[in-house]
Amino acid sequence: MAKNNLIHFIGIGGIGMSALARYFLSEGYKVSGSDLTRSPITDALKKEGAVIYIGKHSANNLRPDVSTVIYNQAIPNNNPELKKARQLASEHSRRATIKIQSYPEAIGELTRKYQTIAIAGAHGKTTTTAMTTLVLIEAGLDPTVIVGSLLKEFSPHVIARIRQLAETWQSYTNIRSPRSARDDSYGVNFRKGQSPWLILEADEWKASFLHYAPEITVITNIDKEHLDFYKNFANVKKAFEKFRNQCGIVLERPKNPAIAKKIKAVLKIPGEHNVQNALLAYAIGQYLKIPEKIILRALGKYTGAWRRMEYRGKLNVSEKFKVQSSKFKVLVYDDYAHHPTEIKATLAGFREKYPKNALICVFQPHQMERLKLLFNDFKTAFKDADQLILIPTYEVAGRENSKAVAENRRLIEKLAQATNATYIIKPEKDLKKSIENIIKSLPPKPYPLNPIIVMMGAGDIINYTQLLLK
Repeated sequence: MAKNNLIHFIGIGGIGMSALARYFLSEGYKVSGSDLTRSPITDALKKEGAVIYIGKHSANNLRPDVSTVIYNQAIPNNNPELKKARQLASEHSRRATIKIQSYPEAIGELTRKYQTIAIAGAHGKTTTTAMTTLVLIEAGLDPTVIVGSLLKEFSPHVIARIRQLAETWQSYTNIRSPRSARDDSYGVNFRKGQSPWLILEADEWKASFLHYAPEITVITNIDKEHLDFYKNFANVKKAFEKFRNQCGIVLERPKNPAIAKKIKAVLKIPGEHNVQNALLAYAIGQYLKIPEKIILRALGKYTGAWRRMEYRGKLNVSEKFKVQSSKFKVLVYDDYAHHPTEIKATLAGFREKYPKNALICVFQPHQMERLKLLFNDFKTAFKDADQLILIPTYEVAGRENSKAVAENRRLIEKLAQATNATYIIKPEKDLKKSIENIIKSLPPKPYPLNPIIVMMGAGDIINYTQLLLK
C-alpha cells in the first residue's frame, strides 16, 4: 500500500479502531473516518491529522481516492459507507482496487509484519498489555503497541511522531499542524516503536483473534463472555483452544510463589488480579531473557490505565449537603469492569486498598444480552460494595435487540431487588443527590473514614462521573 493512499475507518471512535488509525497516521498514511458520536477520541484523532465525520454514516464520507476501507465488526452489511466501498471496489474503471477489511483482518496483517506478542483472555488484557509494554521499553526493546485503553506513558512518544508528519498532510486535511495532539492527561492507546516487536491486546469478540499470527502469546483467563456471539461457554473454550493452536508459543504464569511475592512488593496498584496480570508480563520478560531486576523495575512504574481503578477526583457536594468536618472528602474512581468476574476482582482490589472506608459502587450494565445471560452471576458480584446504585443498561450499537427494551428494564429492576440496590432511572438528574443521601445514611461503624465512590461499567457512565466532579 502506497503511503500517500487514503485509509477510511468506519467506526473510527472505537478504542481498537482508533489505535489502528493512529498506527497508519504514524506511518505517514492519510486517514479519514466516521463515527456516530463525537468523543474525546475522535477529537484527538482530528487534531492528530485524521479527517473525521460525525453523525449518521453516509456514502459521501468516502472520498473517490480512497484505497482501503477498514470497518468495525459491529458495522452491519447495509451500512451506506460499506456499501459504497463495495460499489467502488466493483467498478472496473478504477485504476486500483479498493481493499476492504474488518478490523481483525487488518490487525492480522500487522501480526505477520511484526514479531507479535499477543495478550488474550476474557479479563485483564489491557493491564497485562500495558505491563508487558513497560517491561520491553525498560529493556530497550522499543515495541509498537496497540492496546484497548489510554495509557499516559505513550503520549509523548506518539505525539512527537505525529508532529513530525503533520506538515505532509496539510494539503489534504486543510488543518493546522497540531501543537497539542490531545490532552496528555489521558494518554493514548497506541505506541509507535522502532523495533520488530508488536505488543497487541488480542480481542476474542466474534473470534477476532483467529485472524492473528502471534509469535508469543499469554492467555489471562477464559470466562463466559461475549455469549451473544458464542452462545455458550463450550464454544468460548473451543475458540481459545483454536487460537492457542495457531500461536507460536503460549506462556504460562511462573509457579514459584517467591516471584509473586517480589511482584507484590513493587506493584503500585492493588488487587490479587493485578498480581496475576503482572505474573504474565514477568513470564514474557523472562522468555525474552530480560533480567529480573529490569522486569520488576518496569512493573513498579505501572500506575494504571484509563478507566482501570482510575482516580478521577473528589465529589463536589451540593450546598445543601452539610458535613461535620472540613476534612470530609469523598474520592471518586472510574473503572471499566462490566462482567461479574471483573466486578468481583475490582471491588476486592478497592477493599484491599481502602479497608476502613465504605465503598459505594455505581454500576451501569453493559449490553442487555450480557445482563440476561449472566444474571445469577451479577447477583453475587457486588459483595464487597457497601452500597450499590444501578443505572439503566448501556445499549451497544449493532449488538442489541430493540424489542427487548421492556424486558431489560424488568431485569435491572429485578437485579436491584436481589442486591438491595438503589435503581436510578435518570442518573443525569438524580445520581448526585442519591449519592449524597446514601452518604448521609452511612453509619460511622464499621467504616469510620470517608466513603469511596466507584463508577463502574463499559458504557457512557464516564459522562456521569464528570457530573459528580463539577
